[in-house]
Amino acid sequence: MHGITTEGGSVGSFSHSGSFVDYLTHILTKKGIRFSKVISCGNECDLNAVDFLEYFGQDKETKIIISYLEGIKDGRRFFQLAREISKEKPIIIWKGGATELGAKAAMSHTGALAGAKLVWEAMFEQAGIISVRSFEEIVDCLSCLYHLPLPKSKRIAVVAGMGGTNVGTTDNCIELGLEMARLSGATLERLAILLPPVGTSVRNPTDIGVATLMAPNLYGETLKILNEDESVDMLLAISDPGRPCTQSIVEAAKVVAKPLAVTLFALPEFAAEEYAFLAQNNIATFGDAKRAVAALAKVSEYAGYNVEGKRETLQI
Repeated sequence: MHGITTEGGSVGSFSHSGSFVDYLTHILTKKGIRFSKVISCGNECDLNAVDFLEYFGQDKETKIIISYLEGIKDGRRFFQLAREISKEKPIIIWKGGATELGAKAAMSHTGALAGAKLVWEAMFEQAGIISVRSFEEIVDCLSCLYHLPLPKSKRIAVVAGMGGTNVGTTDNCIELGLEMARLSGATLERLAILLPPVGTSVRNPTDIGVATLMAPNLYGETLKILNEDESVDMLLAISDPGRPCTQSIVEAAKVVAKPLAVTLFALPEFAAEEYAFLAQNNIATFGDAKRAVAALAKVSEYAGYNVEGKRETLQI
């Protein structure tokens, strides 16, 4: 396809929809994400989804697996493979045909028997599969897995210059299964020294206020302080889209060792250069804070699946 790089990467995808993988690679390569192999398996006249899952599980070039599925021919084998593979490689699956009408559409599309929704959900949970319900969720979860280390647990710290956004994002964090980190006394003291005394809040969520208009470096300095707090497992920065602010975050990301996601307070079509700038610097960036929180929540669930703790970061 025109505009897609031929540079190899670490994401493997197999799908019952050819247009899905076509669009997926087109969108994600623009975000700096590269693929190892992409397979459209359609009606599966020979090899099937279970075969491709096994292949990607053994493929040394593939570190993350993505799939759109409408049904499988050997559920037991699929489950056994997924349960073992997900200990080493995250598997993101969008299962089509979850509803009665969706199942009928799947039958007419690929001839697949979609199966009971509750059975699929239980299998995904027990096998450590990251289950998504939309293309956007795939993009969001993959952005986190591709660019960020895995979080140690679900404790998050949120930083923004907009107080109302902080309040709403806190609600989303709690509702989606994350925990607001309780900052240490030492962290609160350091933030109190850094931030202006008026129009800010040093607690979590941290409101750095409108002072960022004059001192955009406050984003980066705040993130560095929060990164050193042992109660914080992941960070979300909700930033003004201006270059000074995003530059401050990029500089901080060079020393921040914990997962750091960024939301720009502007839709992508109004801040295309800044979104591209963050992507070029390998930062997971979102156009909406709730989408960022939802992706971080799913990734933290996956990180908790591997109880043996075989790895804390993906070697992309």
